[in-house]
Amino acid sequence: LYRSETDRNLFWSLRKEYKKLIKTKKREYEEQKLLDLIEKTEVTPWSIFQQNKKSTVAPIDPRKLEDHFISLLGTLDDPEYPPPVPEPSDSEEDNDEEWYPMYSA
Repeated sequence: LYRSETDRNLFWSLRKEYKKLIKTKKREYEEQKLLDLIEKTEVTPWSIFQQNKKSTVAPIDPRKLEDHFISLLGTLDDPEYPPPVPEPSDSEEDNDEEWYPMYSA
């Protein structure tokens, strides 16, 4: 479809006005928001610091988390609860090699 030059010009001029209107309204909104915040801080000064209100729900499935800790710690029904802690080795040389491999001879 062919459009006339006047339709095209009208479209662009209306588009320009619309964008200008959006920019003006956004600026007015931000200014009003700032004025409201200033008024609010006169009564409660700590309200200027925004609090993070994001959800703190873990992205890990609770059952997987439970299984993980059961595998590490066992359960209360387990006769070896809590699990035994491995004894450190008796010789210092073994410990040095285990903990500081780059310094062992």
